[in-house]
Amino acid sequence: MRNQAAQIYDQGLKSGRDNKVVPMTNLAQEGHVYHLYVVRINEASSMTREQVQDFLKEKGIQTGIHYPIPCHLQPAYKSLGYQLGDFPQAEILCEQILSLPMYPGIKSEDIAWVVEQISLI
Repeated sequence: MRNQAAQIYDQGLKSGRDNKVVPMTNLAQEGHVYHLYVVRINEASSMTREQVQDFLKEKGIQTGIHYPIPCHLQPAYKSLGYQLGDFPQAEILCEQILSLPMYPGIKSEDIAWVVEQISLI
């Protein structure tokens, strides 16, 4: 079910005209279980991730920021001595990624509504 939902998100978001909100690319050959459906609010957007999140919240769409701190800056890795700037791409992504609604039984109509609202950004 989640794979089907992710495919619907992928198709809807990839058909967007400006690609300000893009799905994350799945490079795993083994597949994906889509516990979360994560998108990137890229530099082409005039809105920050938080602004997009607020916009969607006003439309009744719940989102999440599940990874606000990159792995190398997590307390568990402090002993390794990594600092801000050591992995700039990870740090950028942590500021840009947003999780869209994804749960067992999510309806294609609900996904279409989310995609439609994102297209207004």
